[in-house]
Amino acid sequence: MVCVGQHGPGWVQIFFATLLGIDFIAFLIAYAYFATKTPDALRSERFYLQKLAIKRGLVGDSLTGLTPARDPMLLPSADAKRSQETEDEP
Repeated sequence: MVCVGQHGPGWVQIFFATLLGIDFIAFLIAYAYFATKTPDALRSERFYLQKLAIKRGLVGDSLTGLTPARDPMLLPSADAKRSQETEDEP
């Protein structure tokens, strides 16, 4: 690439610069799409697995491993969280 940049014809430099620009714009469009439609797709696998464990009522850490919660009533469910949010609105 350095050889083409220094010694190649001008149209080759413009061609590669255009490809780089198109690639960058495609990346930005894809990032914006996934950020609005499915933000979980942009998160790490570790975060996703922790979120899945919380939804299933598992507790633990990297040292002890995951175990079922002793009292599932102690863990807030998504429905309870939504009802609290709607009650807090004026």
